Amino acid sequence: MRKQNLSEKQLQKNPNQPPMSTNENEADELPIYLLDFKPEVQEKIMRFLEIKTAEESNLDVFPVFVLPKPET
Repeated sequence: MRKQNLSEKQLQKNPNQPPMSTNENEADELPIYLLDFKPEVQEKIMRFLEIKTAEESNLDVFPVFVLPKPET
């Protein structure tokens, strides 16, 4: 059985979410989604934002933050 990577799991959960680039080196930014974090951290983020579900703030669809690629 092939192990799914996290972005494949995210797309299964929400097919409207844009897929990550196959090669992060090609992208100018790296989106970090709630599902990229361990469950304990997901809960901590939602408590901090005072939400009960990721859907309340669209964190099931949109990234928590986007990490820009450093300029060289």
